[in-house]
Amino acid sequence: MPVVTHRLTFFIALCLGVWAVGFFPYQFSPHHLYIENGAQFSEQQIRIETPGLIHTENAPVWFDEVLSHSLLDLRFDVKINRSQREALTTIVALGRGRWVRNFAIEQDGEGVLLWVRVDNSIKGQPYFVDKIFVKDAWHHLRLLLDADSLRLWVDGKLVINEVLPPLYMSLWSPNHVLSLGSEVDGDRAWLGELRNVSFKSVDKQYSLADMALLRPDPLIVLAGGHASQWRPFSSQFSLDVGMDWLINIAGFVPIGAVLYLLLGNIIKVSAVAALLSFSVEFGQLFLLVRTTQVDDLILNIGGALIGAGLVVLMVRHYRGSVSSP
Repeated sequence: MPVVTHRLTFFIALCLGVWAVGFFPYQFSPHHLYIENGAQFSEQQIRIETPGLIHTENAPVWFDEVLSHSLLDLRFDVKINRSQREALTTIVALGRGRWVRNFAIEQDGEGVLLWVRVDNSIKGQPYFVDKIFVKDAWHHLRLLLDADSLRLWVDGKLVINEVLPPLYMSLWSPNHVLSLGSEVDGDRAWLGELRNVSFKSVDKQYSLADMALLRPDPLIVLAGGHASQWRPFSSQFSLDVGMDWLINIAGFVPIGAVLYLLLGNIIKVSAVAALLSFSVEFGQLFLLVRTTQVDDLILNIGGALIGAGLVVLMVRHYRGSVSSP
């Protein structure tokens, strides 16, 4: 019985240690930063070289037509700032912040992340296309939402074509505001340039000049925005990705070794390591300065198996040296 108690105590201490490291620095609520709004705009072009925001005071003038006809046709040219190649930022959104949106188009590293509210989830359904912003050049994006479908073109190529639930726009909030360059609350500030922004309805096409845009000064920025969803396994390798992989593997090697000494079974080690890693990744969904990734879960399990394997090899080597004459 004392052996079981000691093992349980050690296991609890191990879990607490993993959670302490995984959840650091424990930031559950955003810090507010007041900065000079770096957004500059004319009737045709928007340039954001430092965090900035341009938005409508109320629902945009074209939104009633969108809801009545169930048709939204958004077109714009975009050029990203190369410093944000690894960032998750909001280019265009119609909402009240990143937790309450009708739709949003975001830059996720070199990809485009599109959110559309299609059910009772106020955040929306994500659709991701990778390797769009590989080159430092202008790209033309067109988003077409109608009564039962979603289509996104990039430089004339159809990259997303999805069937949506009927009457999904009836769930949209009629009082959401249009924001360009970040969420309307300043979160996920984007850097880059936009031009030829237009919203086309059945009867009319609206440009930036028609939207009564505001530029708040100073801008309240919510520091530490993060992905808030499970990000897919990294398909692009870089030095930063490699270092992240190494840290996630190496961090779970000693954990796997300890778990094997406690449990004595590889399958049990992999199961417990998976639960530990999943608990950390799930908890990070609610932290502002951490990112939840499938990479981490897979690599953590791999690291734990390496640690357990090393213990097995050491035990076999020790037994072989003891039994040999």
